[in-house]
Amino acid sequence: MENIEIKTVSNKKDLMNFIKVPFRVYKDDPYWIPPLIYERKEHFSKKNPFFEHAKVAFFIAKKNNSYVGRITAHIDYLYIKQYNRQCGFFGFLDAIDDFNVFKKLFEAAEEWVKKEGMQYIMGPFSFSTNDECGLLVDGFASAPTIMLGHAKPYYAKYVEQLGYTKEKDLYGYLLDSERDLPLFMKKMVEKTEGKIVVKPINKKDLKTSTELLRDIFNDSWTNNWGFIPFTEEEFYYVGKNLNLIVDNDFVNVAYYKGEPAGMIVYLPNLNEIIKDLNGRLFPFGILKIIYRLKYKQQKLARGVLLGVRRKYHKNILATAIVSHMIKRMQEISKRKGVSTLDISWVLEDNKGITELVERGNGTLYKIFRIYGKSLT
Repeated sequence: MENIEIKTVSNKKDLMNFIKVPFRVYKDDPYWIPPLIYERKEHFSKKNPFFEHAKVAFFIAKKNNSYVGRITAHIDYLYIKQYNRQCGFFGFLDAIDDFNVFKKLFEAAEEWVKKEGMQYIMGPFSFSTNDECGLLVDGFASAPTIMLGHAKPYYAKYVEQLGYTKEKDLYGYLLDSERDLPLFMKKMVEKTEGKIVVKPINKKDLKTSTELLRDIFNDSWTNNWGFIPFTEEEFYYVGKNLNLIVDNDFVNVAYYKGEPAGMIVYLPNLNEIIKDLNGRLFPFGILKIIYRLKYKQQKLARGVLLGVRRKYHKNILATAIVSHMIKRMQEISKRKGVSTLDISWVLEDNKGITELVERGNGTLYKIFRIYGKSLT
């Protein structure tokens, strides 16, 4: 076997090598979007509240004096508490087209989670279902939108050769924001006009607003596969970071008879305006971002969070609430020059949402897969 060295990240230099692996892997991929290095360093730092309830190991693969692969192994104690299952995770998987590199990386990740007492491993989660998750298995010929991963076709092949099998697929849809709502959704909106009202959050009181969003989201997603509740610190951390780039109109709460009943968060596709920065925020990257956010219209926005309180789930009101929220986002998108809405991701067996999106002329354009493997 080739001389492949697996190294555990233990210092700032190692971490920078870890962050830069994808820059080598995707250097000739026209669809890959280089992440902002500064943001990645923040995400991997103790400033990220994820580390308050998790333990993480970072691994990089070295071959012929070059770093050619990376992976994380992590334990999320909130997941163990939620599901009473000794399951570890892998994430941030990237490597050159070399099966032996993948093999060595996964051996390191599996050995680490086994030593931590885990009997099963799933992924990729970077770091949890509340972050980027799933391995792209279909839809390679388009760039990822904000907070969605990218991959090369050989990734899935090698992962499966290593004994991993499908746990769940996550669907990504595209909607034309300029098309009218389908008739059945229009009727839903008309019948509940006045009873359901969609309003933007108050960004001036970010703490209260993010806590309301978190409460609705955690309640609405409780019974979904793989759900891990956002902690108060995590949701506020995300909200504070996104507050700088997200227009107030893109974050909305739906009220039914005056009670908060649903929430929807859309993000302008920041990837459209950072692609040419090659990961560099300084010295001029930050100025370009500020200028482009202010003066350049993003053609695409992504719906990252959507939820309706559980008490409406088996009621026609759930469809009505979602219809009102989608109508609101279409109106805002038209006003801001956004022509396409990315609805990602949706669980493959969430028929309520997949059927609603498909009946609303949504096009399935990407599939992300969660893999699992027994370690016993």
